Amino acid sequence: MTEPQSSKVPGVTTIQYLGPGLGFNGVDGRDPRGLVHTGVLSALLDDVTARVSLSNTPDKPAFTANFKLEYLHPVAVDSFVVLDAWVTKVDGRKTFIASYIADAITQQVLVKAESLFVCAV
Repeated sequence: MTEPQSSKVPGVTTIQYLGPGLGFNGVDGRDPRGLVHTGVLSALLDDVTARVSLSNTPDKPAFTANFKLEYLHPVAVDSFVVLDAWVTKVDGRKTFIASYIADAITQQVLVKAESLFVCAV
């Protein structure tokens, strides 16, 4: 499940509970299908990759230049997931980060992402 890191920069791993109110605007904000809204998943991955970027360039602000998501499987509400992110490459002001969301029980990868952060001059 966890990919090897290609740099000395530590990655970030977190466990998150996805409550029933994170679905697609059903009755009372709940998704009648029992699925987490993909925008929530995107925000979670954006947060975890930004934390990795900050640990790579703590003295310089960096900004998301590219954020590519691949939704592999639906994510159920009322579940626990693991978010993992790590640096894959550093090239000057650019930091490339890979991440994923996996089911905490089955370890099945549900969403994968690739990010590019660029440091301000």
